Amino acid sequence: MQAGFEKILKAAGGTSAGSLVPLGTPDYSSYLIQAKAYGPQVLINVMGGGDQVASLKQFVQFGLDKQMAVGGALFELESIRAEMQSPEVVSDGLRLHNCYQRLQSAESAVQALYTRWAELEAKQG
Repeated sequence: MQAGFEKILKAAGGTSAGSLVPLGTPDYSSYLIQAKAYGPQVLINVMGGGDQVASLKQFVQFGLDKQMAVGGALFELESIRAEMQSPEVVSDGLRLHNCYQRLQSAESAVQALYTRWAELEAKQG
């Protein structure tokens, strides 16, 4: 997937730099600091699940949403929605509640990023 994003980026005249982040990383600060140092216009995030949610939360906490856009596939929203529809989860109130909280958290992070993107678009346009 990352190769696909890089191909599109290069076709549009862009360049890529950075490093791959190991899955299951609880603290993304060193990777986000490295990304900030590159000064990109867009940070591509192709992680899924809890990794995506945690990295997007830290992206916003570090204020990077005010300095660059974020792009990539939003696996977490779709995977949580699918999980919430499974019979095992629907019949288990605690699991359903946990899915709902994860979905709210992911959607809040995405909404914050979208709001910031819209603000930047309005300033440029």
